[in-house]
Amino acid sequence: MENDILISHALDLARRCREDYVVTSTPFCDMAQRSLLSGSLKGCGARFEFFGGYGDAERTVCVFLPDYIDDMESFFADSPDECPIEVIRCTSKKGSPPLSHRDYLGSLMALGIKREKIGDIIVVEGGADIVILKETEKFLLSEYKSAGRVNFDTVALPVNKITAPKIKTESVRGSVASARLDNLISEAFSLSREAAAQAVEAGLVFVNEARATKPDAKISEGAKIVLRGHGKVIFREIAGQTRRGRLSVIFEKYV
Repeated sequence: MENDILISHALDLARRCREDYVVTSTPFCDMAQRSLLSGSLKGCGARFEFFGGYGDAERTVCVFLPDYIDDMESFFADSPDECPIEVIRCTSKKGSPPLSHRDYLGSLMALGIKREKIGDIIVVEGGADIVILKETEKFLLSEYKSAGRVNFDTVALPVNKITAPKIKTESVRGSVASARLDNLISEAFSLSREAAAQAVEAGLVFVNEARATKPDAKISEGAKIVLRGHGKVIFREIAGQTRRGRLSVIFEKYV
């Protein structure tokens, strides 16, 4: 039922964009919702892009764009009032105890802010950048002053000022019988092949942002594989065969 409401709302936003020639956008979507919308909005008659403030954002809004906008991010940089999201930067006093992602999210939820209004929370030394729907700005600047026992100052910034997280990866080599999805998941995340197949069937696996449905799907080099609750990897390449005739594979694993 929730998925039906999400799709119906998105289609209405696409219609408004198309008919009124204005930028429209959904609340924040997680990866599963993004995958659902990607398939459901084909043929909606409006161009759309997913945007979370930086290139590898986990939570994004779906933005519907009129034909006169060629480059969405450049347009938002030049016309920040048109951008549906922005950043609340929290800065605590020097020497304050560090706060976690859970601390920030929990304190926001305690204020009554719905999860769909909050994007990624990027924790840095001395504070955090929190991506939000612009409509929540005034309330948060007025009411959001602490998380746990730590007080902080808040300021609103355009989303192009975000402190994007530093992406850390490591190269991992392994071997598989074939480049099937369940084999790759098993090797990349140290699971049994049965557990890997069950994860696919449970809807927990995404390949290149789309929800995977077939454990035996053949995966191409360069694909991004996400297993919810475990992390993500890039299947970089098949680097030959082992002495036992298995495929030697290289992953770039996010750490």
